[in-house]
Amino acid sequence: MEITTLRDVSNPKVRRTLLAVALVVGASVALVGCTKSEAQLASEALQRGVEAHHAGSLDEAAANYRTVIRHDPENVMALFDLGLVEAQQGRPDQAENFYRLALSYDPDYAPALYNLGLLRNDKGSVPEAIELLTRYTLLQPNDANGHYRLGLVLQSQGRDADAAVAFALASQLDPNLVPPAGTPAPSIAPTPAPSAAPSTAPVASAGPVASTVPTAAPSLVPTSPSVAPSTPRPGPSPTPGPADVAFQQGLDAHIAGDLDTAAQKYREVLTLDPSNIMATYNLGLVEQTQGRLPEAEQLYRQALTLDPDYTPALFNLALMLGDAARFEDAAQIWSQYLALEPDDANGHYQYAMVLLQLGRNGEAETELGIVSQLDPSFLDQLLESPTP
Repeated sequence: MEITTLRDVSNPKVRRTLLAVALVVGASVALVGCTKSEAQLASEALQRGVEAHHAGSLDEAAANYRTVIRHDPENVMALFDLGLVEAQQGRPDQAENFYRLALSYDPDYAPALYNLGLLRNDKGSVPEAIELLTRYTLLQPNDANGHYRLGLVLQSQGRDADAAVAFALASQLDPNLVPPAGTPAPSIAPTPAPSAAPSTAPVASAGPVASTVPTAAPSLVPTSPSVAPSTPRPGPSPTPGPADVAFQQGLDAHIAGDLDTAAQKYREVLTLDPSNIMATYNLGLVEQTQGRLPEAEQLYRQALTLDPDYTPALFNLALMLGDAARFEDAAQIWSQYLALEPDDANGHYQYAMVLLQLGRNGEAETELGIVSQLDPSFLDQLLESPTP
């Protein structure tokens, strides 16, 4: 079997770039990962949210989707559905945040591409809207509505020839979608890409996507490992201090997708308590989510000066270094991480991909052997995962 290198892996779910947000449960501070019990809690909350969503109880649906995210912060369906609730309740900025969060975990998540494309067009960011809707139609080539919407946006920019092709594709797939009056015929007749079955693209006001995606279906791609701090802070006193209050406010904003407010509150915590490792790590996570990678790296390293065995920071830092092609540094961090988390199959796999980039093929094969021992289905799942 030919081994695929880190740079050749095309499935975006494989190369996680973010770890879970650190969560506070009750009076103690702990990182929440998606263990089996957490996965069950997340699944049940998602089902309740979908049922409430379909019933029109948007506040109840949102509350359940947020419960899902607390148990499984990378749950793309819950992030998307929460964005949909925000859009339906007239909060497009919050909706956009959740769609972008969903796409940060799965850049090819078609429902989020579609809805975000419509949102960006409504906000006047037409070039980005065209890019998003184009990506959507490439992933969902038999969705007539997607081609039609793309045609409308292209036409608004005077790109009549491109719009004509999009409209013609839409009409071939659905004769009821007639191009707007005055649209010229395309110079070359388009041919829709073949598909096993027609897709059912969401619209901005569509029902929650979880209704059409079985929540019980097994994931084809392993998730990031569940980790906990090796030296967690003791629980707050009966009367929370200013740092505890600011941290909780930051955490609430983080989960709600308000990253600017979250960052502001985490900085308040660090002003009051510079050694607060949870705030340091979460602020790094915000910076990473917003694409400020040097700042994120600095914060992760700062967290590691507070606790060299803090596995969430090790995990995210190693991924970032690998993505930046700093493979020697990444290999060192992965080695540290796996010394603390030897049973994490995903960590061993990521380490193997870095070793391959360094030409250390024998060590990479050893790591892949460990992956197979820890999770015999891991590599098979990667091979079975569809690639864009």
